[in-house]
Amino acid sequence: MNSKDCILVNSISTSKIFFDFKDIIAPTLICDIEISVVNASIPMSFYIINKTNNTLVYNINQSYTIPVGNYNALELADHLNSNIAVFTNVSYNSKSNEFSFFSGSSFKIESTSTCLQLLGYSGWYTTLEQQQKY
Repeated sequence: MNSKDCILVNSISTSKIFFDFKDIIAPTLICDIEISVVNASIPMSFYIINKTNNTLVYNINQSYTIPVGNYNALELADHLNSNIAVFTNVSYNSKSNEFSFFSGSSFKIESTSTCLQLLGYSGWYTTLEQQQKY
């Protein structure tokens, strides 16, 4: 069996499929048949960061869209450091599971950001001083 030979149930993706075994298995009318999969290779078919949770909105009208993909926490911090100039440093603390955002000037991360839950936050915070943690 191969997913390229499947019949899509939802007509969009291979997340729900079935296979039609024509002429391969021919039970008689009084038989019940059980079939099991002995071995399967199922690649990861979804991304941790996707189009529904990849936007960071800051300073009212500025935003950054994180590319869809899989990141561990350190890779995400490195990516944000490399791509958002307003932050002088984005770091991750594995003991507290917190991302910290630092800047040389005051900044605000907006509640309209779709990635807040991934970063461990549920709201927004306006820094009152330079180099404050979000």
